[in-house]
Amino acid sequence: MALMEINWRPSAKMLRQFGVVGAAALAALAAIAGFRHSLLGIHLSEPIAHQVGQGLAWTAAAMLLLAIAAPRTLRPAYLLLTLVTLPIGWVVSHLLLAAIYFGIFTPVALLFRLIGRDALDRRIDPTAQTYWSPRKPVTDLKRYFRQF
Repeated sequence: MALMEINWRPSAKMLRQFGVVGAAALAALAAIAGFRHSLLGIHLSEPIAHQVGQGLAWTAAAMLLLAIAAPRTLRPAYLLLTLVTLPIGWVVSHLLLAAIYFGIFTPVALLFRLIGRDALDRRIDPTAQTYWSPRKPVTDLKRYFRQF
């Protein structure tokens, strides 16, 4: 089983949610383009910014209308964006996990090894007869129902 699977047959509810969220994102981009005269870090002249903003606003309105009236028509856009963003998400998640592992856990483990910390008491003791850790017996039987 793969960690990330593509839903090739999204339900109408999922497509409706995709349409509403997509329309909101496009409307936000339209507002940014119209008011700031830039989009995704690209500076736009005032007339171009208004045209881009209007285009994004009309696209957002059309997407919202399709999401409400005919969500199945958004399936190709949903699948296209899924296919485009899936590899990006896979690479970013693996890079992030590698950065956390090698940037945080490895230095902490090396530090613990240098200072001799052994939290699990896993050192081999050739003189030990057993590695069993003595525990106090349970006196209250209700404790079995409260395990944690």
